[in-house]
Amino acid sequence: MGLVKQIQNSKTPFTLLVPRNDAIMEQLVDALNAKEGFEQLLTEQNSDLVTSILLYHIVEERLSLKDMNEDAPLKTRNGEMLFPEVRNKRDVSI
Repeated sequence: MGLVKQIQNSKTPFTLLVPRNDAIMEQLVDALNAKEGFEQLLTEQNSDLVTSILLYHIVEERLSLKDMNEDAPLKTRNGEMLFPEVRNKRDVSI
């Protein structure tokens, strides 16, 4: 199921963790082991990989900044666990 349909069909609230542009591009390009970058990401053959990486940034619960702490890992829509690092009560790094 594609990314949009997974989000539209979600029966639970979710939180989208938005990475910095350079961080997401680095992750996508590294995953593809490609030097071509963005253009290669748009091909049909890479759609499952891109979907998985984007689902890595969606947590299956509604969260605010105050809900995040280093003692509570977050389960993503692609099944991975994220471990937030909270700094200054206003900055979260994963």
